[in-house]
Amino acid sequence: MDIIRLLGVVMVEYPIYLCSSKYNYSRFWNKCIRINVLYTKLLQAYAVKYISDDCEYRFNNIPWTQDEIPDIQFITPTNIIGSGMISIVMEGKDKDGNVRVVKAKRKNIDQKIIQGLEQIKNIFHWLSYIPYINTVFNLNLMYTLFETSNHEQLYFDIEIKNHKKFKQIVAYNPNIVVPELYEEYCTDNQIVMSKIEGRHLYNMPFELGHQFSTYISQMSTKNIIVDGFMHTDLHAGNIIFTDDNKLGIIDFGLMYTLDAHTKIILFDLFKQFIDKNYASASKIIYDEFICPDEVKKTLTIGQVQQIKVLLINIYKDAYETKKSLTHKDVYKMMNMLIKYKLYLNTIFYNFMSFIVSSELLAKKISPSPMNIFMDTMATLYSELNTNDE
Repeated sequence: MDIIRLLGVVMVEYPIYLCSSKYNYSRFWNKCIRINVLYTKLLQAYAVKYISDDCEYRFNNIPWTQDEIPDIQFITPTNIIGSGMISIVMEGKDKDGNVRVVKAKRKNIDQKIIQGLEQIKNIFHWLSYIPYINTVFNLNLMYTLFETSNHEQLYFDIEIKNHKKFKQIVAYNPNIVVPELYEEYCTDNQIVMSKIEGRHLYNMPFELGHQFSTYISQMSTKNIIVDGFMHTDLHAGNIIFTDDNKLGIIDFGLMYTLDAHTKIILFDLFKQFIDKNYASASKIIYDEFICPDEVKKTLTIGQVQQIKVLLINIYKDAYETKKSLTHKDVYKMMNMLIKYKLYLNTIFYNFMSFIVSSELLAKKISPSPMNIFMDTMATLYSELNTNDE
């Protein structure tokens, strides 16, 4: 029933989209969200792929009903300040009258997410019998990534650990602010933290765009090649621009840890991009991040070369023509690999998602995000190289 209702929304809105030069994507996504947020997230992935990155709409204020409002412990809530797929965010006061922010799970959300994932799994199962679908999409990989990201957000103990680790990692950086965590008030269903005052992306003066874009670039590149700890859900709703011009990061539900070996490989990959050595970059990607090895062994030299050339073209176009890496580029890679029964491993998929999200965020506030990223990578590479010597 939900799928039929979603298709109904698409059929109504698509002609409007075709006839409008400035289509209101937020209106479309909010209509879909009210039907089923899990299906909406899946639908959005395909919209970004086939239409435009402008279709990306992060769910920062998902509608809620009165019976979804969670019961809060230790904090007296005063008002609701935000709502996501899993949680409702409230402002309140502790026993001493201090203002606190509480991120609490919607009532019965665990059961709803698990049921929704099971329904989507069944849909994917039946879709896998359609020959065309199987040749275009890696349904198993897509479902696994989708399931993992949604399950991770249900466990607040993981988010608390991520919060503490990220705060420790950025402690050296005077331009990054992370809320204080009050573990004595945290439970399996709520996280309590200090409030960061400031503006969200869309209320920020444009003249500060270059400065904040630089902060994002510096944080992102260091997180990958030094810390090995990526924020894989970096978007406008999870960033606050403080009144004293600092970058506040407020959500740590989706993070990814890189091992030492992977950090070294990505460090080398960054260097190849800095030097615009796309051939070497494509070789690193093919050797280290494309799976499975048993299928790669069956490919001819010509097929391997063809894959590497396609990778070179994707990255060269992104870095030299479009000046930005997009979700479409990621899907283009995935589709190209499916033809050879190959796929990007989870590490590289998360890495690409992190880079794309960071660049799209920077792109909204700066006219030259790619140049800033490349300059930041070059500076960090030079500093690390000097330290090694």
